[in-house]
Amino acid sequence: MAKSIRSKRKRKLRAFKRIRYGEKELARLKEMLSKAAAEEKANLLENNILSSSTEPVSMEVESETSDKTEKTKPSKYPCWLSHFKIRRLAKQDKKQKKKELKRLKKEKKASNKSKSKKSKKSK
Repeated sequence: MAKSIRSKRKRKLRAFKRIRYGEKELARLKEMLSKAAAEEKANLLENNILSSSTEPVSMEVESETSDKTEKTKPSKYPCWLSHFKIRRLAKQDKKQKKKELKRLKKEKKASNKSKSKKSKKSK
């Protein structure tokens, strides 16, 4: 593409950098690989010791959040839930509570009316 002296020089210097950084990166990768292998051996030994001494543990975990409200035990939303979803769930919860209050008020009125009718009949 560009054939100026400056761009040729820059290209040449980038090639040198690639070689130099490539060697450093290769050494770093080899070191990481050896550490990972040693760590894996330690984990395998530890797991063998643990598995031989204890009973097998089930992998099922009980969910701390309820499926319907997405809240945890102390009625808080989990930290991984986005604030948009929290707002939406809070609105739904508010609507549900409002609906429940209306239903209770209706039931209370109906029970009061039936009580008043009974009291009038008894008099």
